[in-house]
Parts: sequence; C-alpha cells; structure tokens
Amino acid sequence: MKLAFFALILSANTFAANCFTRTVELETNEVSLAREICLDSIQLELDYFGASKATVKITTDGKAQERTFSLNNGTLRTDGSRLYVVSLNGSTNGGFCSEYWETKALASIVISKDAKTVVMENVKGEVYYSWDQCHSNTDLKQSFFYTKI
Repeated sequence: MKLAFFALILSANTFAANCFTRTVELETNEVSLAREICLDSIQLELDYFGASKATVKITTDGKAQERTFSLNNGTLRTDGSRLYVVSLNGSTNGGFCSEYWETKALASIVISKDAKTVVMENVKGEVYYSWDQCHSNTDLKQSFFYTKI
C-alpha cells in the first residue's frame, strides 16, 4: 500500500505598506538593530503527515531576508487562531566570560484557524546585557515596540 504524501502550500501576501519603524534609540552603540522592518510575504507549508512550517520574507533596512519557523508549536488563542513569536533581526557583541550585548527584533505572527489570514503585529525590540556570562545572567535592559507605518 502506498502512502500518499500531502503538502499544501499557501502564500499570503500582506499589505504593500506592512512596515514597522524603530523610533527609539538604543541605549548602547555596542550592538545594532534594524530601523525599519517590512513584511513582504508569508508562505505557509502545511504538511498533513509531517512538520508544517512558515517562511516569512522580510526587508530589514532595505535588505531582503527570510525566516522559517515551525507551525507545530505556537499558542492557541480563544478564536482558534495560533500565535507565533518569530525573531526577525538582531546582533550580538562580546564573549561568554566577558561583557556581552544582544539585540532582538521579535514579531507576533497570527494565523487564522482556517489558515486563510496571516497577520504580523506587535514588532518588538529588546536589548540584553551581561557584565560576564560566566557569573551573571543576561538581563533585559531595554524593551520597546516598533511603530507601524
């Protein structure tokens, strides 16, 4: 008996102006974080028998990038949609047993219950610091939301 492989690929193009901008200056110049993040498209690969995934195509400060994440996790919301938090951009500076800085740009991706609607919202920037990761945890030093433009 042959097992049929079923994969469904959906492409959800978002609004032409689905961009977010950072209006906040970072507390340090040791690391950087994108000033503007634009969502170009989201492609869902729904595999009934395996690992479903999504590919987010974004532009950060004019540079095209892709991020892929698993759809087998995520937080189920009361309306049946699923929420995924995806890292879009960031940088690090420092070593393990020395001063260490890290930035992250995170976005909430919401996929409707029927997988027909995909929305990016709540793009957030974070700055972390540790004076010595051998003897100290990395602490959140700055947190802010990007502004939708």
